[in-house]
Amino acid sequence: MTATGIVTGLEREAQGLRSLPVGEHLTVACFGPGPAAAARAAASLLAQGCGALASCGFAGGLDPALRPGDVVVAEAVVAADGSAFATDSNWRQAMLSRLRRSAPRRRCAGGRIAGLSQPLLTAADKAECANRLSACAVDMESAAVGKAAAAAGVPLLVVRVILDPADRPIPAWLAGTLGASGKPLPSRLLAGLATHPGDLPALLRLAGDERRALAALRGVVLDAGPRLARP
Repeated sequence: MTATGIVTGLEREAQGLRSLPVGEHLTVACFGPGPAAAARAAASLLAQGCGALASCGFAGGLDPALRPGDVVVAEAVVAADGSAFATDSNWRQAMLSRLRRSAPRRRCAGGRIAGLSQPLLTAADKAECANRLSACAVDMESAAVGKAAAAAGVPLLVVRVILDPADRPIPAWLAGTLGASGKPLPSRLLAGLATHPGDLPALLRLAGDERRALAALRGVVLDAGPRLARP
Protein backbone atom coordinates (compact mmCIF):
# COMPACT_ATOMS: atom_id res chain seq x y z
CA MET A 1 0.00 0.00 0.00
CA THR A 2 1.40 3.41 -0.95
CA ALA A 3 1.27 6.22 1.59
CA THR A 4 -1.69 8.62 1.61
CA GLY A 5 -1.05 12.31 2.22
CA ILE A 6 -3.78 14.20 4.08
CA VAL A 7 -4.02 17.99 3.68
CA THR A 8 -5.89 20.22 6.08
CA GLY A 9 -5.92 23.97 6.61
CA LEU A 10 -6.39 24.43 10.36
CA GLU A 11 -4.25 23.15 13.19
CA ARG A 12 -7.27 21.94 15.17
CA GLU A 13 -8.28 19.83 12.17
CA ALA A 14 -4.77 18.43 11.88
CA GLN A 15 -4.65 17.54 15.58
CA GLY A 16 -7.73 15.35 15.18
CA LEU A 17 -6.34 13.69 12.08
CA ARG A 18 -2.98 13.05 13.70
CA SER A 19 -4.70 10.74 16.17
CA LEU A 20 -4.63 8.28 13.26
CA PRO A 21 -1.65 5.93 13.03
CA VAL A 22 0.56 8.07 10.80
CA GLY A 23 3.87 7.15 9.26
CA GLU A 24 3.94 4.22 6.88
CA HIS A 25 0.50 4.67 5.32
CA LEU A 26 -0.79 8.08 6.45
CA THR A 27 0.93 11.47 6.63
CA VAL A 28 -0.84 14.70 7.68
CA ALA A 29 0.31 18.13 6.46
CA CYS A 30 -1.08 21.46 7.69
CA PHE A 31 0.60 24.50 6.18
CA GLY A 32 -2.27 26.88 7.01
CA PRO A 33 -5.62 27.87 5.48
CA GLY A 34 -6.23 28.73 1.85
CA PRO A 35 -5.30 27.37 -1.57
CA ALA A 36 -1.67 28.54 -1.61
CA ALA A 37 -0.90 26.83 1.69
CA ALA A 38 -2.80 23.71 0.60
CA ALA A 39 -0.81 23.57 -2.64
CA ARG A 40 2.45 23.71 -0.68
CA ALA A 41 1.22 21.00 1.66
CA ALA A 42 0.21 18.77 -1.24
CA ALA A 43 3.55 19.32 -2.98
CA SER A 44 5.38 18.41 0.23
CA LEU A 45 3.40 15.19 0.61
CA LEU A 46 4.01 14.19 -2.99
CA ALA A 47 7.71 14.91 -2.58
CA GLN A 48 7.72 12.56 0.41
CA GLY A 49 6.45 9.79 -1.87
CA CYS A 50 2.72 9.82 -1.12
CA GLY A 51 0.80 8.03 -3.85
CA ALA A 52 -2.65 9.43 -2.99
CA LEU A 53 -3.97 12.73 -1.61
CA ALA A 54 -6.92 13.48 0.68
CA SER A 55 -8.38 16.83 1.72
CA CYS A 56 -9.97 16.58 5.16
CA GLY A 57 -11.37 19.02 7.70
CA PHE A 58 -14.23 21.50 7.98
CA ALA A 59 -16.42 23.02 5.25
CA GLY A 60 -19.14 25.61 4.97
CA GLY A 61 -22.58 24.38 4.05
CA LEU A 62 -24.14 25.49 0.76
CA ASP A 63 -27.03 23.01 0.72
CA PRO A 64 -29.57 24.21 3.36
CA ALA A 65 -30.22 20.57 4.31
CA LEU A 66 -26.66 20.18 5.64
CA ARG A 67 -26.19 21.03 9.29
CA PRO A 68 -23.12 21.32 11.55
CA GLY A 69 -21.54 17.89 12.01
CA ASP A 70 -22.85 16.40 8.76
CA VAL A 71 -20.18 14.70 6.66
CA VAL A 72 -19.56 15.27 2.95
CA VAL A 73 -17.57 12.63 1.07
CA ALA A 74 -17.36 14.51 -2.19
CA GLU A 75 -17.74 13.13 -5.69
CA ALA A 76 -15.69 16.04 -7.01
CA VAL A 77 -14.24 19.40 -6.06
CA VAL A 78 -14.88 22.36 -8.34
CA ALA A 79 -12.75 25.51 -8.44
CA ALA A 80 -14.02 29.07 -8.83
CA ASP A 81 -13.28 29.00 -12.57
CA GLY A 82 -15.46 25.90 -12.98
CA SER A 83 -12.64 23.39 -13.39
CA ALA A 84 -13.50 20.16 -11.58
CA PHE A 85 -11.42 17.35 -10.10
CA ALA A 86 -13.14 14.02 -9.57
CA THR A 87 -12.40 11.95 -6.49
CA ASP A 88 -11.48 8.28 -6.72
CA SER A 89 -14.75 6.33 -6.97
CA ASN A 90 -13.60 3.14 -5.22
CA TRP A 91 -11.92 5.05 -2.40
CA ARG A 92 -14.96 7.28 -1.94
CA GLN A 93 -17.40 4.38 -1.85
CA ALA A 94 -15.23 2.45 0.59
CA MET A 95 -15.11 5.47 2.91
CA LEU A 96 -18.86 6.08 2.70
CA SER A 97 -19.60 2.41 3.41
CA ARG A 98 -17.23 2.40 6.37
CA LEU A 99 -18.70 5.56 7.89
CA ARG A 100 -22.30 4.44 7.43
CA ARG A 101 -21.65 1.00 8.92
CA SER A 102 -19.81 2.35 11.94
CA ALA A 103 -22.47 4.98 12.75
CA PRO A 104 -25.78 4.35 10.93
CA ARG A 105 -27.29 7.58 12.28
CA ARG A 106 -24.44 9.71 10.94
CA ARG A 107 -25.59 11.99 8.11
CA CYS A 108 -23.27 11.52 5.11
CA ALA A 109 -23.70 13.26 1.77
CA GLY A 110 -22.03 13.13 -1.63
CA GLY A 111 -22.13 15.89 -4.23
CA ARG A 112 -19.55 18.49 -5.15
CA ILE A 113 -17.46 20.73 -2.92
CA ALA A 114 -16.54 24.21 -4.12
CA GLY A 115 -12.94 25.26 -3.59
CA LEU A 116 -12.54 29.03 -3.23
CA SER A 117 -9.74 31.38 -2.19
CA GLN A 118 -11.88 33.39 0.26
CA PRO A 119 -14.49 32.35 2.84
CA LEU A 120 -18.17 32.91 2.10
CA LEU A 121 -19.53 35.12 4.86
CA THR A 122 -23.23 35.59 4.10
CA ALA A 123 -26.19 33.38 3.27
CA ALA A 124 -26.57 35.24 -0.03
CA ASP A 125 -22.96 34.53 -1.00
CA LYS A 126 -23.40 30.86 -0.17
CA ALA A 127 -26.61 30.61 -2.22
CA GLU A 128 -24.92 32.25 -5.22
CA CYS A 129 -21.98 29.86 -5.02
CA ALA A 130 -24.26 26.84 -4.70
CA ASN A 131 -26.15 27.86 -7.83
CA ARG A 132 -23.10 28.86 -9.86
CA LEU A 133 -20.94 25.82 -9.10
CA SER A 134 -23.64 23.22 -8.29
CA ALA A 135 -21.91 22.50 -4.98
CA CYS A 136 -23.27 21.41 -1.62
CA ALA A 137 -20.36 22.68 0.49
CA VAL A 138 -17.31 24.94 0.26
CA ASP A 139 -13.77 25.09 1.61
CA MET A 140 -10.49 26.81 0.73
CA GLU A 141 -8.12 23.85 0.37
CA SER A 142 -9.75 21.05 -1.60
CA ALA A 143 -9.46 22.61 -5.07
CA ALA A 144 -5.71 23.09 -4.65
CA VAL A 145 -5.35 19.49 -3.43
CA GLY A 146 -7.47 18.29 -6.35
CA LYS A 147 -5.32 20.21 -8.83
CA ALA A 148 -2.14 18.75 -7.31
CA ALA A 149 -3.56 15.23 -7.41
CA ALA A 150 -4.60 15.61 -11.05
CA ALA A 151 -1.20 16.99 -12.06
CA ALA A 152 0.59 14.14 -10.30
CA GLY A 153 -1.82 11.49 -11.56
CA VAL A 154 -2.65 10.21 -8.07
CA PRO A 155 -6.07 9.36 -6.54
CA LEU A 156 -8.02 12.02 -4.63
CA LEU A 157 -10.40 11.82 -1.66
CA VAL A 158 -12.28 14.74 -0.07
CA VAL A 159 -13.91 14.27 3.35
CA ARG A 160 -15.27 17.42 4.97
CA VAL A 161 -17.48 18.06 8.00
CA ILE A 162 -19.94 20.95 7.89
CA LEU A 163 -19.06 23.75 10.29
CA ASP A 164 -21.21 26.76 9.35
CA PRO A 165 -24.54 25.93 7.66
CA ALA A 166 -25.88 27.74 4.62
CA ASP A 167 -28.03 30.13 6.64
CA ARG A 168 -25.34 31.10 9.17
CA PRO A 169 -23.42 34.36 8.50
CA ILE A 170 -19.82 34.77 9.70
CA PRO A 171 -18.32 38.08 10.89
CA ALA A 172 -15.79 39.19 8.27
CA TRP A 173 -13.13 40.17 10.81
CA LEU A 174 -12.82 36.59 12.07
CA ALA A 175 -10.58 35.70 9.12
CA GLY A 176 -7.89 37.90 10.64
CA THR A 177 -7.81 35.93 13.88
CA LEU A 178 -5.97 32.96 12.35
CA GLY A 179 -2.20 32.78 12.13
CA ALA A 180 -0.35 31.73 8.99
CA SER A 181 -0.16 28.14 10.24
CA GLY A 182 -3.90 27.94 10.84
CA LYS A 183 -3.71 28.35 14.61
CA PRO A 184 -6.17 30.78 16.25
CA LEU A 185 -4.71 33.95 17.76
CA PRO A 186 -6.64 34.69 21.00
CA SER A 187 -5.34 38.25 21.27
CA ARG A 188 -6.75 39.12 17.84
CA LEU A 189 -10.04 37.43 18.68
CA LEU A 190 -10.40 39.50 21.86
CA ALA A 191 -9.42 42.68 20.04
CA GLY A 192 -11.95 41.99 17.29
CA LEU A 193 -14.69 41.29 19.77
CA ALA A 194 -13.88 44.52 21.62
CA THR A 195 -14.29 46.39 18.33
CA HIS A 196 -17.43 44.46 17.29
CA PRO A 197 -19.29 43.62 20.53
CA GLY A 198 -22.53 43.16 18.62
CA ASP A 199 -21.07 40.04 17.01
CA LEU A 200 -20.94 38.16 20.31
CA PRO A 201 -24.18 36.18 19.68
CA ALA A 202 -22.91 35.15 16.24
CA LEU A 203 -19.61 34.05 17.77
CA LEU A 204 -21.37 31.98 20.41
CA ARG A 205 -23.46 30.24 17.73
CA LEU A 206 -20.34 29.63 15.66
CA ALA A 207 -18.54 28.22 18.70
CA GLY A 208 -21.38 25.75 19.22
CA ASP A 209 -21.29 24.79 15.54
CA GLU A 210 -17.54 24.27 15.78
CA ARG A 211 -17.86 21.99 18.81
CA ARG A 212 -20.34 19.82 16.90
CA ALA A 213 -18.17 19.82 13.77
CA LEU A 214 -15.01 18.97 15.70
CA ALA A 215 -16.75 16.11 17.52
CA ALA A 216 -18.01 14.82 14.18
CA LEU A 217 -14.54 15.07 12.62
CA ARG A 218 -13.05 13.13 15.51
CA GLY A 219 -15.78 10.53 15.08
CA VAL A 220 -14.96 10.21 11.39
CA VAL A 221 -11.27 9.80 12.22
CA LEU A 222 -11.93 7.14 14.85
CA ASP A 223 -14.38 5.22 12.67
CA ALA A 224 -12.31 5.43 9.51
CA GLY A 225 -9.01 4.66 11.22
CA PRO A 226 -6.29 3.41 8.89
CA ARG A 227 -8.99 2.91 6.23
CA LEU A 228 -8.65 6.61 5.49
CA ALA A 229 -5.64 5.46 3.52
CA ARG A 230 -6.48 4.51 -0.05
CA PRO A 231 -7.55 0.85 -0.21
